[in-house]
Order: sequence, then structure tokens, then C-alpha cells
Amino acid sequence: KQSSKAYHTEVIAPGGGTAADIANLSKHLGLEADAVKAVMSSGGRGVSRRSRGSAPSSSEADTAAAAASAAGASAWADFFSEATADPLAASSAGDDDNAAKASDEAVVIASASVDEDATREYILPILPLMANPANSNANKATPRKKKAKMMDSTDTYPYVTPGRLAQTGTLDATVPGRTKRQMTNDYDLEEPTLLPLATPTDEDAEDEEETEENPKFALIATSSTSAHSIAITASGIAYGWGRNEANQLGLMTGPCATVPLPTKLVGPWGDDPLVGAATGKSHSVVIDATGAAYAVGSNKCGQCGINSSIDDVTKFRRCVLAGASSDDAEIVQVSCGEQFTVLLTSRGHIYSAGLAEYGQLGNGETGEYFIAANKLGFANATKFERRSLFVQSEEDANISNAKRGAMINVPNCGEIVICSISCGKNHTIAVEAPTTSGHIPRVFSWGCGDYGCLGHGIQADEYTPRFVATLRGPLFTANYPVKASAGSSCSMVLTKQGHVYYMGKHRQIGEATMRPSLIDALANNAHVTTSCAGGSATVFCTTRNAVTVSWGKGDTGELGYGRGNQKSSAQPKFVDKLDSCMVTNIACGYGHTLFLVKDEDAEDAKALEKLAKLEVEQVTL
Repeated sequence: KQSSKAYHTEVIAPGGGTAADIANLSKHLGLEADAVKAVMSSGGRGVSRRSRGSAPSSSEADTAAAAASAAGASAWADFFSEATADPLAASSAGDDDNAAKASDEAVVIASASVDEDATREYILPILPLMANPANSNANKATPRKKKAKMMDSTDTYPYVTPGRLAQTGTLDATVPGRTKRQMTNDYDLEEPTLLPLATPTDEDAEDEEETEENPKFALIATSSTSAHSIAITASGIAYGWGRNEANQLGLMTGPCATVPLPTKLVGPWGDDPLVGAATGKSHSVVIDATGAAYAVGSNKCGQCGINSSIDDVTKFRRCVLAGASSDDAEIVQVSCGEQFTVLLTSRGHIYSAGLAEYGQLGNGETGEYFIAANKLGFANATKFERRSLFVQSEEDANISNAKRGAMINVPNCGEIVICSISCGKNHTIAVEAPTTSGHIPRVFSWGCGDYGCLGHGIQADEYTPRFVATLRGPLFTANYPVKASAGSSCSMVLTKQGHVYYMGKHRQIGEATMRPSLIDALANNAHVTTSCAGGSATVFCTTRNAVTVSWGKGDTGELGYGRGNQKSSAQPKFVDKLDSCMVTNIACGYGHTLFLVKDEDAEDAKALEKLAKLEVEQVTL
């Protein structure tokens, strides 16, 4: 009988496959372990090695391979070929950057033969999604004096390339989800359109000279439940627009039905530049360059995390991190669900606040109790608390006599470092940071499990961050997860080589995807995805070849197909209006979609000329 260490480390199959990997694939593919091993030995072609002229294989292996073929090996072959292909080589052969990148990637390359229970050496610090404008050299990490090993991690966590701000979907925020009318006005954007900034008020006249007419933006923020948005320029100035009934934009003018165009936001951060932002249904959170977070809007469930139970926060107030040490108080990323918020620090630690109904806080409970005979309450959190417990099922841990549904702690879970977070309506997905110790980064999910959006093969809520076991094994050795993205009831994971794995459901019709599944329409055509996002009923992906695709349902033009064209698509469809435009980032909201379009050279400028442009005078809201 194999020892536990040998079970996880001894290579017995091509590609660095261990007995644990074989057992995992066997369970998820529904094949016998011998059949899986034979298919792996066949290189994913469903034939024996002998038929390809290789060294003779045993008759048992041939028999097993035939059995695997009969049991669905053709599907496995497609999966194997898609997940192990090298799209970088196919789509960018001859790229001058490849040689330079090879040496950098060697530091974080994963290995399928390492001991999964061993201590992981993470690459720190975790960085904001955009460069800090306060740094004289934006390509260098800010020096930090901390206990953890720190290095220049900008190669591992690259910043978003700034670009011009564009949107598709109506600017009338009173429409999505509420009013059905014909999209005939100039501000009913049904294709990607460059947005102007709102005309400064008299109060802002003094700052008007300092405001660029067409600034480049480095970060865009909205979410599947948000009818409002925030964008931050490369110089760290925030602009907000969209629905503002709960004063979720924190504008000094107070609550109003809608703010049609990007309007400058002000708050207690003063002159410090901003480097992060996120939006929920009726609240917003921003992060400044010092690592402090500020929230505004509805706080009925404590989602603003200001350590107060007041229902509404009318002006931006600083968020409170309970028990955070001095070297773990620097916030670098934020993501908001409908009524909860998740923060990520430079040490890769997760903090959450807000509604606990579906386990979206990740603290292991909902705290459900009766307020009245027919009304339930939950143990919501009004301040941010660290969530350091991560679990996996006994089956996924390959424990003998595992009990179905039983959970155990992930080894060394208190030391796990996260590099990417994303919240759906009531769930969160997170990606572990790359390591220098050869471990493959893991994916964790928790919260509402409707439609299988958590990727565990069942529709069940998870109250604690749970390991998504499908996204492990030799297939992910060099193509490991790097970024998380969530829609309302779906989740996506972007890998190092530009593959996207999808789980859940974002269309009202059709089957749900209960476990992570490769979006083969992109992978099979050698597209290298650089950014992906999910909205209330839409999904977008953009590639390094200046191709953007979308699918789902977009009644208010959020799919970007153009006026008079279809408003839904069951399969990924090209957004023709963005043809040849290099989109550096995408954010999907409730009834709209945002884009950052690269504007660095003459070729970019030529592509931008093809995009529709909106003038301030055309917005008559």
C-alpha cells in the first residue's frame, strides 16, 4: 500500500501525473483509474502507443484504452488537447517578449510532483490592479518592511494597461431591471462608445484646469448587481456615474435617480491617489494609495464595513479591519457582491463584511435566527474580519473511507495567500498566489451555490472557502489559475496561458455548468484570453489578438452588438464594433459593460477612430 507522500508525489503517468491525480481524474471523468492512465499514455488521442510506433505497451493497456474510448475518451481527448495546448506559441510565435518572459516564468512554474502538504513559498507582496501614481517608477513595487519575504512582484502581478473609457448599455440607470422601453435615445448605447466626462460644476471650476479632457483610465469597476460604475484615471482620480438613489456614488449633491456621465468623486482620501474600487447593488468602496479603504451608500447589512449599524452612509467613511496587524492593514484589492464586500491585503489575506445569509462572509456560518414568526435574521458583519479557514472535502483529499460531503481543513490553511478575488451576487471566488516552491495555485469558492457557480458539482451553499478540486493536476502545471472573475450566478477562472474555465449559469435558458469547463470556442482557435468578466446575464472575453466576444442576454445593449442587431446570443459572438481595438480590461455591470481601450500608438489611435463617440450635449437626462 502506497504511503501518503508517495501517493501525492510519485510520478506514475505522463505529464507528471501522480496516483492522486489519476484518482481525481477518474472520479470526475467517470472512468476506471486504469482507463484514465491508458488515455494519458496515449497522449489524448484514444489510441495505444504501439499504433503510433512507440515502444510496445501491454495488452492490458490496449484493452483499457479501448474501454476508455468506449466510455467517452473522445470527450477526454478534446479536454486533454485543449487544456495542454500552448496557445502562446500558436498565436504569438516570434513575439520578442517570449524569451524575456521565459526566464521570469521559471521562478513561478508549478510542479505536479511536489508535496501538497508542504509549506508554500509565495510571491509577495500582492499588488493593486493598477499602478500607484504616487510612485516615481510605477513598474517597481513599493518597498515594505515586513516579516514575509518581499520582492519586486510586478512581473507576477502585472498592472492593467491604461486606456480610453468606453461603455455599451444605456446611460439611463433608471431602466435596467425596472422599465422596458425602446432604446432610441443617443444615450442608449448599444455598441461600445467612448464616454465624455461630465461638465464640471461651478464648485469644481478651480480644479477644471487640472482635469484632462480625455484622460486615460487605469481601472474600471462595476458588478453584476450594480447599475452604477466607478473608473479611476492613471493619475488616481475617481469618477462615478449611474444609479445613485442610495447615494452609492457619494456625490456631494446627495441621492438622485441617476448620474448620467462620469463625475469626479471626492472623499476623505484628499489628495492621495486612488488605486482600487468596487461596487455593490447600492454601495461602493474605493482604496487609496496608502492602503486604506473607504465606503459609501447602503449599509443595511453592514456591507460598508465601517463598524456601525446605521442604514445609510451618506459620505465616504473609512472601513474598519478588526484585529489586523500593522503589517497586514494595507488593502490592495476589493470586490463587492450585492450586499457584502471582500477585501484583500498586500499579504494576501481575506477580510469580509456584510450579509451572511448564504455564507458569503466565509466565516463558516450564517448565524440564522428568528426575528419574528415569519422573518429570519442573520449574523451579518459590520466590520471587516479576516477569514483564514480553508476547507476541502474528504473525497477531494483522497482520504480512504471518505464520507460524502464531509469537510476537512486544507493543510497549513492559515498561511494561504490569495492574489485575486471576485464577487458575484452572493458568492466569491478566489485564486491562490503563485509560489516559488513549485506548488500549483489553487482556487477556492464560497457563498451561494445556485447553478453550480461554486464549481463543486452540486447546488449547495458553502459557508467556508472550499477548494475547487477540478482545477488541479498535471494539466495545470504550466497553465495554472491566475485570476478570478464572477458574474451574478457564474464564475470564471483565467489561466496563465489564456484559457478560461467557466462554471454556473448566466442565461435564463439552458443547462447549468456544475464544474469548471473550458470555454473551447476560444481555446480551440488558439485565442489567448487576457481579460474576462460576467454581468447579470452576460459574459465577455477579450484576447491579445484584439478580439472581443460576448454572449448572454442584453436587453439594454450591454452585449454591444449594435442598434438593430440581436440582443442575445447562446454562444460567444464577436463584438464587431471593437474589431482591431486592443481592450485591456472589461467590467460587466447590471445593464451595461465597461471597456478600457488601449491608446499607446498610431495603430491604437486608428482603431479608436472607428469607435462611436458620445458628446455631452447628447445626454439629455
